[in-house]
Amino acid sequence: MISEALNNKLVETIAHRLPEGDNLANFLAEALTTSKEAIYRRLRGKVFFTFEEVAKIATLLNISVDRIICTQVDNRTVFDMDIMEKENLLKEHDSILNFYIEELTGISDYETSKLIIANHILPPTLYIKYSNLTRFYLYKYSYLLNNRVTTPHYADNTLSEKTTERLRILSGLLQQIKETVYLLDQTIFSTFIKDIRFFYKLNLLTLEEVRSIQQELCCLLDDLEAIASSGQYASGNSVQIYLSDIRFDTSYGYMKRNETKMSYIYMYMIGQLKTCNGSASKQQEEWFEYLKRHSTSITQSGEIQRIHYFNSQREEIGQLIP
Repeated sequence: MISEALNNKLVETIAHRLPEGDNLANFLAEALTTSKEAIYRRLRGKVFFTFEEVAKIATLLNISVDRIICTQVDNRTVFDMDIMEKENLLKEHDSILNFYIEELTGISDYETSKLIIANHILPPTLYIKYSNLTRFYLYKYSYLLNNRVTTPHYADNTLSEKTTERLRILSGLLQQIKETVYLLDQTIFSTFIKDIRFFYKLNLLTLEEVRSIQQELCCLLDDLEAIASSGQYASGNSVQIYLSDIRFDTSYGYMKRNETKMSYIYMYMIGQLKTCNGSASKQQEEWFEYLKRHSTSITQSGEIQRIHYFNSQREEIGQLIP
């Protein structure tokens, strides 16, 4: 048996994960092949779920046991890992999009919500509204995993209408988060440009395709500058942007919805390691504060630094192809 606190947390988490309109008692009765009376006793805390039941529920909802019970033992935690099958890259990518759409649906109804991102490459949360930028990242990932005799060209990788729609929905949901903080490495655009030049020199990108990507980079930069100037999304929710004065080794994220917290680490460009463990999230928050101390805010204040940064990025993007 699990403890009363974990039992209550389990019920709360399952209710959050169920699709809108689904009945919690009906789902659990069917999942555990037991009577509704037995389920109601568990929901009221008269009887606690067994570990076997927790494991079965976790499997059905496609989440880890750690994600359900959010426990920490001996100063350790378990992370959920996005496993990307290279043979079904686009399908796996869509699954990740679906996960975050489900996580963020209804985010505007929360009293408090916060997203903090520290990235040493261009953050997906910024480029997902741009189909060519998203497509390029997916292409780069598939290129690195490629073990075929013939190297695929950028033109061979396309996004379906459903994927494009998912990207649009997720982009809109991200703007419903009440407070967003970006800690950005100052080389995120130059790193992206180097990647584009690499594939162009290999003749895997045509000049026309490079121009399309370049145009979207300019649009992204314009959007980012507008956000930095106003300190908010078009939705009116707060956004703070910091430029890091030091390099950091990888990209991190942290999300809070009321009292629920999740921290994650980017890996393999489009995958993540995730946990909702409270101690891990607290440590992640502290790490962001360390980074902020060595960063420059370009949101609303810091006008000179902001203008210099965006002008220099435009110049570099303009010189993408000599």
